[in-house]
Amino acid sequence: MLCQICGKNPATVHFTEIHDQKMSEIHVCAGCAEEKGLQPTATKSFDISELIAGMVDTMTNTEEERVGKVQCPRCGLHYSSFKETGRLGCS
Repeated sequence: MLCQICGKNPATVHFTEIHDQKMSEIHVCAGCAEEKGLQPTATKSFDISELIAGMVDTMTNTEEERVGKVQCPRCGLHYSSFKETGRLGCS
């Protein structure tokens, strides 16, 4: 997908806005996003496994032992394996 502003570069920044129950999307390249002030100068990558693991880190040992044994009924992945590898989701 090409940038919707310059039409030359690949769109790497994607924004979705919902206003009055209507959704609009814009897909732009990093250069146009920075030029229009749509992208912060410093970005931090988002890691879903860190987010989920962080929610469990506040648990007591007994709670964590119980959650560590939680298993996906479809693929058999245990939460403790997810926490170690960061891999989440059935194939």
